[in-house]
Amino acid sequence: MSEGRKFLSRLKSRVSFTQIMNANFNKRTVLIVGLLVVALVLLAVVKGTGLFQNASNEQQKQADQQDPLTHHFEDVLKYKNQYMGNASNLSNLFNNLPLNHVGMTFELLPDTLAAEINYNGVVSDIGSTLVQRSLIYNATAAFALIDNLEEIHANFIGEAYQIKREDIETWYGVNVSTLADTEVWVKTVQSRLANDEYVFDSAAAIIKKK
Repeated sequence: MSEGRKFLSRLKSRVSFTQIMNANFNKRTVLIVGLLVVALVLLAVVKGTGLFQNASNEQQKQADQQDPLTHHFEDVLKYKNQYMGNASNLSNLFNNLPLNHVGMTFELLPDTLAAEINYNGVVSDIGSTLVQRSLIYNATAAFALIDNLEEIHANFIGEAYQIKREDIETWYGVNVSTLADTEVWVKTVQSRLANDEYVFDSAAAIIKKK
């Protein structure tokens, strides 16, 4: 009898020990799984925040590129080219300059080394000051980056303008190609356009109504 009791006692001890071990194992498993879930959730939150921030930054940059005062000139330096006859390059340049949100079509006039930009908008709807500021900025950029471009015809619905390289160079007093440097550009071209009186005076000297 005593041997039987001892056996039962040892068996109960083993069962209790096994139950304890299983319970501890289950607790550890639950804890590990819980920690993994928390880590995955945190990772998703961080990644989602990063994607949202990137999208927000991209939207802000696109908005910046539509205004001469906030445009990133360094982004269009890659369109520097010797020849205005490179239609895709010229198109890409103007689609990355202010007024790109208006929508436009292009025509090249090789006999006069001119580019015709047909904007799908009305000046009064866009804003006359913004249009003047943008035409000065865009024409200066185009002449600085496209070596043999001599004229730009900017056509809006109901209004048309002409801008010549020689008038741009007379206004700035330099060979316009020397402005194709980010620091020089910001100092000589972009920062000055913040002054509305300067915009009015330069537009009178540079932009000719057709």
